[in-house]
Amino acid sequence: MVPEQSCDFDAEKGLVKSWLYMGGLGPLDDILSHGNVPPSISQHRETFHKLGLILLRHVAVDFGLGTVNLYFRVKRPISEPLARELVELAGYRSFTNSDLADMPKFLSPESFTLAATIEVATAEIKRVAFFALGLPPNHLPEVGHRLRTFFSKAPSYDAEESTVVAWSFEAGKKKYIKAEKSHCRGVARLLRNWRSNGFHR
Repeated sequence: MVPEQSCDFDAEKGLVKSWLYMGGLGPLDDILSHGNVPPSISQHRETFHKLGLILLRHVAVDFGLGTVNLYFRVKRPISEPLARELVELAGYRSFTNSDLADMPKFLSPESFTLAATIEVATAEIKRVAFFALGLPPNHLPEVGHRLRTFFSKAPSYDAEESTVVAWSFEAGKKKYIKAEKSHCRGVARLLRNWRSNGFHR
């Protein structure tokens, strides 16, 4: 498949984020070896290798925050020991089984998407997030009152609704759930074409 580019726009700020879909799974080494990749990103190569993070599906650049998101395909089932290793990348040191929450129910047992957010200026891994992609609106993890309200009230003009839930972890004990909902232009179909749709049961 051919790589594809896309962008995020803000009503006030204009272009805020650019995305690159690799057209499949891209080897981490090939991508980080590109001459335009800042050393603050490529210096994490060995750390990612040790954790088995060697395949990338997407890369995103957030111009406002000065960060780069690397979206890995992790070809192992989620577990507490694995999740603990991964969240420690961002300095989250107190992962327990309760933090695992609903993840095993909504992440594929064969593979799942993990995002690492790196600040370009400092090389710091600011956040690690586990993504459940392409969930149907009637089958969602526990997300709390505010996100339940968002899912129920935010309009979607797609014939097939698609939602995304991500469990995010940052330095110290900071954790939260973030969510997205399709609005228009066939997001569910796009995720399937990108082979990024999630797993649910």
